Amino acid sequence: MADLDDSRVSKDISEKEINYKYQIGLFGNLFLACMQAGFAIGSNNLVGQILQVKLNWDPSLNILFNTLLTSSVILGMVLGSFFSGWIIACGRRATIMTMTFLIIVSSSASLLLEFYTIISAKFLQGFAAASIVSASQIYIAETSPPNRIGLFGSLVNLGIVTGLSVYFL
Repeated sequence: MADLDDSRVSKDISEKEINYKYQIGLFGNLFLACMQAGFAIGSNNLVGQILQVKLNWDPSLNILFNTLLTSSVILGMVLGSFFSGWIIACGRRATIMTMTFLIIVSSSASLLLEFYTIISAKFLQGFAAASIVSASQIYIAETSPPNRIGLFGSLVNLGIVTGLSVYFL
């Protein structure tokens, strides 16, 4: 068997014709998915104050309720990060689409203004956000041209920061 010359293999990969229209569409969608994740994380801060007024919470329990709301997102993110490897093994694109749908559904459910529904929705948002971020980074690394991985890889963080910024406008 002939030995493969690594420089020749990497040259073939980098010179491969790349469909940039597909890449722009793909990474644009990943950017929007990560923006949703950032928005879901950012929306965690003011929900307790809104619910306090809408549901007439007892002021002495306000800290407890706000802590439960905030903790549900963080717990969802921790578990989403932990289980994302198994979820991503089912397919990166399927994971991103499913978790984006989960964020949309859980965001809609949190509009019901019922405390336990909102806690469950925030947990699911955190879980989906962590899974989207993990899957997006892997998907970008696998589909980016070798000379553009750094550029496209930054879209994940840019999407999260943009989502947070849009929420806090």
